[in-house]
Amino acid sequence: MGSQMDATTLRDRLIGTWSLVSYELTTETGAVIHPMGQNPIGFIHYSPDGFMAAHLMRAGRAPTGTSSDDVEGDMASQILADHLSYCGTFRTERDLVVHTINVAVMPDWVGLEKHRKVNFEGERLILEADGVRSVNGTGRAVLIWETREWR
Repeated sequence: MGSQMDATTLRDRLIGTWSLVSYELTTETGAVIHPMGQNPIGFIHYSPDGFMAAHLMRAGRAPTGTSSDDVEGDMASQILADHLSYCGTFRTERDLVVHTINVAVMPDWVGLEKHRKVNFEGERLILEADGVRSVNGTGRAVLIWETREWR
């Protein structure tokens, strides 16, 4: 992203729905992992009125075998391990987008602000964050998104 982009221009470029291309986490030890697998599925949406929503999941998740909304134990653990979502408001600051979380699959995230460094490469949006934790360690997350045109 060029140094000429201000927070308003950045905000305007974010507006819309983006489709997840990749999600990599480089741990403090230098290991590169893919928390949602090699081919994750996801969308992030930024609305003109300042709201956002992000949903990510591992591709090819096995069906649970139940149509019930009530799952427990190992089944619930696996569902949560393969899915991440949150929504709330957003604002831009220099080369950052700040997500203020109002609803999340992770209850401890409600009320938090998540700061993401923003870059654009052509039609791709690249969001980066330090200090991201996964079961395999803590490190720098890089998520690449493409614009999504609804047909």
